[in-house]
Amino acid sequence: MAAAVCAVAAITAGTVVLTGGSDGGPAPPGPSRADRAEQLAQRLDAERRAEQARETARRTEAAAALADALRAPGIAPVVRGGSVEVLFSDGLFSEGAELTATGAERLAVLGGRLAGRKVRVEIYGQTATVPGAPRSGGSVLSLWRALIAARELSAAGGKPLTAFTTASADQRDAPNESVAKNRTVTVVITPA
Repeated sequence: MAAAVCAVAAITAGTVVLTGGSDGGPAPPGPSRADRAEQLAQRLDAERRAEQARETARRTEAAAALADALRAPGIAPVVRGGSVEVLFSDGLFSEGAELTATGAERLAVLGGRLAGRKVRVEIYGQTATVPGAPRSGGSVLSLWRALIAARELSAAGGKPLTAFTTASADQRDAPNESVAKNRTVTVVITPA
């Protein structure tokens, strides 16, 4: 009988501990299934945003290091997000699509500095807006300049031509005020 009384007392005490609040009243209800799902979603979203911020910082650091490595006389790399945009201080081409001696030299230097690097390279041929010519839409001449620049960068850097993407830039996006300086290309390099 004493054992039965002790067993009932132990069960009753356990029930009070399991269901009672700190003041002996009923325990507050736990979070609902929907609340737990919302908390999990918020935590995962915060983790995703933190990972994206780390990746953006990594890409920006890589682009800054690449810009420093590419900098040379007449070659002006500018970090734009996770990429480096390379502008040249002078026009690289004569009036058509013939490289000037300085233009060939600048592309050779840039190509040499790209050698062995894992990067994505986009080359945009530039032209100036001239009287009587279309003011937008790109041109065959600017595309041809991009292709010639790709050939020069390929030869100097030991990369296949397939490593380069070429396009005609829109005339409205000419990087310089001077017509002569706009006989050029803009090279956008993104570390892999």
